[in-house]
Amino acid sequence: MSAARTISATRSHRLGIALLILLALTGCQQWRRRSTVSQLAESREFVFEGQRQSERGEWSRAESLFRDAVDACPQDERAHGHLAEALWQQGAAEDAIETQRKAVELSAGEARHRVRLGEMYLEAGKVIEALAEADAALARDRTSTAAWNLRSLALERLGRRREALACLQRSLAADDAQPWVYERIATLYEASNDPQRALATWQAYEDRFPADDVPAEVLRRQALAMQRLERPREAIERLVEARRRAPDSYDILIALADLQFETGDRANAQLTLSHLREAYPQDAAVESVARRWSGEPSETLRR
Repeated sequence: MSAARTISATRSHRLGIALLILLALTGCQQWRRRSTVSQLAESREFVFEGQRQSERGEWSRAESLFRDAVDACPQDERAHGHLAEALWQQGAAEDAIETQRKAVELSAGEARHRVRLGEMYLEAGKVIEALAEADAALARDRTSTAAWNLRSLALERLGRRREALACLQRSLAADDAQPWVYERIATLYEASNDPQRALATWQAYEDRFPADDVPAEVLRRQALAMQRLERPREAIERLVEARRRAPDSYDILIALADLQFETGDRANAQLTLSHLREAYPQDAAVESVARRWSGEPSETLRR
């Protein structure tokens, strides 16, 4: 009877220990979960306040808050990303890049974190690294316009204009409401001596505005493409419209005066030149135009 009781007690003791271990393990896991949630919540509070400071341009104060966020939850990739931005804005490029790398690592290579890291690399002159980050971001998300734009900038820096153009076109196909992308595509066509495609791109960009709100610079760039396509009369019409929107624009007035002179409209050319002289007295380029006109007349275009 004593032996039976001893065996029973031993079994009960072992069972009790097993239950205590199970409860301890389960409780520990629950505590870890609660702890992680609590840390993340505290981190996000610091991040929120840090964002408010950064919006005010208080980058030093924002940096301090983002560091508090990282301390509260070292696994919060958002905190690392915001801290990297604060460091970058204060000129601490190397520290910013290192911190942004951590954000990429903690986010398992999330596209937006890779794109920001690539942008930092590009601004720091590390073009190959920037291109690598753009490619890695696109491997995660082929629809990321930011990644396509970053890739295009890196490729352009490497002199690979055709590939850069292709990237910008992919970006525009994903989101056609990107003014910067239209401008870059048109500029690359201009640099590639393709005024026809440059003009088509500027015109597509123009179509995105109400008729009275088209920027003067868009009209000026159309005029330059038309001039290269030997369509000076149309170019003058564009420049006159551009001048109406930006009456004292140096670039518009210079281009308009030259075209008016070259097409034989000397009276209006002189009026435009007078306006230039009033707006920009003693300007070397303006006086050079005047001297050129006073010499042998340019061959007029009869178009």
